[in-house]
Amino acid sequence: MTNSPDSQNYLVDGIPPVDVATPSTEEELCDIVASANNDGLGIIPWGGGTRVALGNTPERPCLVLDMTNLNRVVSHNYADLTASFQAGASSGFVSEVLAQQGQFLPIDPPIPSRATIGGTLAAAVSGPLKWHFGHPRDTVIGMKVVQPDGAITKSGGQVVKNVSGYDMSRLHIGGIGSLGIILEASFKLTPIPMYEKTLIASFGSVEEVVDASMRVFNSYVMPLAMIVFDPRVASHAGLDEGIARHHLAVRLGGRPRTLARQVDEISTILDAAGAFLQRDSEGPSPSVWRPLSDFGWSPEATPILNIRITALPSRICDILRMISRLRDSDLEPAALAEPGFGTVEASWFGPSDTPADPLITMVAKLRKQVSQLGGTAVIQRCPPDVKARVDVWGEDHLGIDVMRRMKRLYDPNGIMNPGRFVGRI
Repeated sequence: MTNSPDSQNYLVDGIPPVDVATPSTEEELCDIVASANNDGLGIIPWGGGTRVALGNTPERPCLVLDMTNLNRVVSHNYADLTASFQAGASSGFVSEVLAQQGQFLPIDPPIPSRATIGGTLAAAVSGPLKWHFGHPRDTVIGMKVVQPDGAITKSGGQVVKNVSGYDMSRLHIGGIGSLGIILEASFKLTPIPMYEKTLIASFGSVEEVVDASMRVFNSYVMPLAMIVFDPRVASHAGLDEGIARHHLAVRLGGRPRTLARQVDEISTILDAAGAFLQRDSEGPSPSVWRPLSDFGWSPEATPILNIRITALPSRICDILRMISRLRDSDLEPAALAEPGFGTVEASWFGPSDTPADPLITMVAKLRKQVSQLGGTAVIQRCPPDVKARVDVWGEDHLGIDVMRRMKRLYDPNGIMNPGRFVGRI
């Protein structure tokens, strides 16, 4: 463990680390963690830093543990459609490795050149592909984790049909490193579709675009991805500047005849739903899906406030209307949604020196209205002075007593991401 001259690159909510460690081997990592545990020193695991804003403010200065040197391919059994990677491997690197065998990992986090496998799982980020392939926990078949005492535990394995008792990896997916540090993960893979096409339809109102998305959702076609986005997202992402409309992007894939049938059926649905304009593009269309996946996280267009809302699909239209009304002279909202999945990501863009009070008022108003609609709202990005006064996870947590018991059991000294997870555990 050595002092890093670049420690300012590892600020968490403006707080500098006590130290920065960059282990290159499993043994070195375990020794660092065990030493920190013995000294009662808090640890913040760090991957690519793309989601470091997620979570409450650390309750004390901590050691930052940079995992990016632990980035190798552990195994790739392409005939079995499985692979294992160390946690510090970037999503972009993983995609390059798998593409050589015509395969991919259906997890598409923002900024894949930086986002690491471990950080992506710890934050439970899946990206637009979750529409078709589900949550990251549905893709993980095994995991190796460093416990707070420095011991390594394993769950699952490297084959799809694992029967090894409790799936302990689920504790760490979405846990932002509060119970341990993901060291290695094994995944089931998917063949790259033979052909792809993306359809983008524009509508005159949020009601029409959400209705169209639900018609697609209830059809016989299963898109690879589907996102509703408003004109402000289109403008910020550079997708459709100057057209003040609401948009629906649908990504389709398959063999030629299958794809042609899907395109015909979705085009018919969109026409019947009132689309005034349809466009399509061949292939994976990174010029469309990369800006949408990165939206709200790209350094080029960083919102001052980002909130993830989860609700029933039937409530998504109400939530999008509500978000459009939550604005003031300095703050403009932008929202994208996956209606069939029941999620909305809302961002507000404004001056970096926006006072905390109007933001806190806006968050309180949004949470009250979302709660009335049966949903939840998690703040994914906000200024540190807002975090100091607001719990980013919300105030009411189902199962919080169980979560606290788990924290005491797995991390009795409270060193892993102290105070940053749900209930400030």
